[in-house]
Amino acid sequence: MRRLLMPLLALLLAAPAPPDRSVDLGEIRPLLDGASESTPIDLFLRLPELAVGLDERQIDGLIWVLRHGSKPQRLLAAELITYAGEPRAARVLLRRSLWTGEEELARLASMAAGALSSQPTRDLLVAQLAGEQIGATWGSVMESALSLGVRRERAAVPALREAAGRVPESFGADAARLALSWIEGGEGRVAFAETTDELEVLAAVFRLGLPRTYDRPQLYEAASERLWSVENGEWSFSHTAVRPQRTPRLDFKVRISPEQERAIVSAALNLEGHCGTGWDYVLRRRAGRWQVVGFWMIWIS
Repeated sequence: MRRLLMPLLALLLAAPAPPDRSVDLGEIRPLLDGASESTPIDLFLRLPELAVGLDERQIDGLIWVLRHGSKPQRLLAAELITYAGEPRAARVLLRRSLWTGEEELARLASMAAGALSSQPTRDLLVAQLAGEQIGATWGSVMESALSLGVRRERAAVPALREAAGRVPESFGADAARLALSWIEGGEGRVAFAETTDELEVLAAVFRLGLPRTYDRPQLYEAASERLWSVENGEWSFSHTAVRPQRTPRLDFKVRISPEQERAIVSAALNLEGHCGTGWDYVLRRRAGRWQVVGFWMIWIS
């Protein structure tokens, strides 16, 4: 209990959120007004596009909704904040999840916590790894593990190893093993012959890593006619209009905010047959370099 209580108190006693006030939420206001218990699939698919365009006033508005909205509105605001990768809003989301005790809000707060760097946040994420991997808290376990991996928290390695072995076939254990590979394997290397805004963002994605690609030396991105190759741990690409036989297909959708400080990458890996996985990466530019601050699986088949 003490293991969870201390980081919880530290977060609750942190600096208060910005003053509550009504602001112009723009195009997301009708979505919040019509929020329901479950997010419709068409709206869910639009979350990255909506979140990457949020400005400071809209983020202030989402913080206000977190504190005063109905439960469906709070959850939709939390999903948008998670995709925004904005530390100030992520801190408020984390505190609200602790205050309300809502498991779905806790799961989203664990996803958003990758944008934070404080020790109390790390300690809370580590504590949440002890939750049930099959049961009510499995989502928070999985997302806490991934956020610790995104943050490359070496102090979390013992807890991640324990989580990885507790229920080996669970999503929580898979996430813990993935986080361990990021932490213990170190940052990936890239060597791109070209430089564009999009490629700078994708370089950060490859530096973190693409799950399920460790034994696949080549991936083909049809939309950009790029053949991605890894050799001795270093990713590069060449252009070709022809997909090599039996090479897995990789698709990227890159969204960059108007101020060039935030980005969201949706990645989809399609393997042989009907097997595939999709992930979303949330990135922020820090000291002139793109860095992944959030990662989660969107679909699997």
